[in-house]
Amino acid sequence: MALRRPTATNKLSKPVIIHKDKKELKEFASIQEAANWFKTYANLQSLPFPQMERGMYYDEEWLHDGHTYDFTTDSIVQEEKLRKISQEHKNKLTPTGYWTFFCNPKRWAIDEFLSSNATHGSFSIRTSDKDSFRVGDLGVVRVGKDNRSEKHLSGKDRLRPGIYALVEITDLPRHEAIDKDDFWYKNEDRYEVRYRVPIKYKQNLLSEALLLEDFKELNIYEDQHLINGFQGSSIPLEPKTYKDIVNILESLHNPQEIPVSSGLVEGVTKKVTVNRYERNPIARERCLQYHGRNCAVCDFNFEEVYGNLGKGFIHVHHVIDISTVGKEYEVDPIEDLRPVCPNCHAMLHKKTPAYSIEELRNKI
Repeated sequence: MALRRPTATNKLSKPVIIHKDKKELKEFASIQEAANWFKTYANLQSLPFPQMERGMYYDEEWLHDGHTYDFTTDSIVQEEKLRKISQEHKNKLTPTGYWTFFCNPKRWAIDEFLSSNATHGSFSIRTSDKDSFRVGDLGVVRVGKDNRSEKHLSGKDRLRPGIYALVEITDLPRHEAIDKDDFWYKNEDRYEVRYRVPIKYKQNLLSEALLLEDFKELNIYEDQHLINGFQGSSIPLEPKTYKDIVNILESLHNPQEIPVSSGLVEGVTKKVTVNRYERNPIARERCLQYHGRNCAVCDFNFEEVYGNLGKGFIHVHHVIDISTVGKEYEVDPIEDLRPVCPNCHAMLHKKTPAYSIEELRNKI
């Protein structure tokens, strides 16, 4: 005799009926509710998500403590889940040790999460990828088109497609739901039981995301899924693409602040803060394409001295006094920026306003 299946009330509903020894035990509106109840009922140590999903989607029985349990769901829900799993396996790529995590800001407010300065979290992944993750794998969080309503934006700027964080895998994937709000807009997304991988946010790029529209000009190796998007939450990333992204970011942030000895009291330092115009990757690249990578003050070239270790390394200095720059100012990379070595960059900022390139050059 076929066991009764529940009826889903909408497309997002995943109802469950628990059967014990082929007799109906209890019906629930969601797998989360069913798992919480059944853990207590059967005196289990953990939530039985894997056993319940195998029953719901593959019609597998579960033998426990001398009893047979079945878990049924709406046949349409079952068919849709199996279709998604089949499609994921067709799209499965060879693991590279690097990952792209796709974020839809309409579902998860990544800008609010990053603004909270959280350093750890988890990210949902495709079921087909669950056995491919290793602790220490690296990845990027890619945000696509921001289609949030004005209500959800609440005065915030709409995000532009790009890379908003660099992350590292800290543990193996877990099959679970999120047990706290965690910046989800809808409860059904938060409560959905999925494979999720724990991650550490190594670099928060909310204030200076690496925009996808700039990748070509920055000569970042093209990963088609990263650029074009993908109907899934995770997919292996080309290693060269990740390394190009890191190199671009290191060239902009190495370092943001340059300690300069005051020469007066031991241990006292002065800091030269690199401004946001000097960290703009497109402005920087256009400046270096025109002016080259020799220091505009002392003519030092890192690659000539250090070889591959110094290839591409140079600071970029903003020659205009920032205090005179208005909010609507748009940097001219050729007129307003110059390549300088870290030592000369520090010396340029030994006074306020900074020395001009010519003034410092005359002191050598």
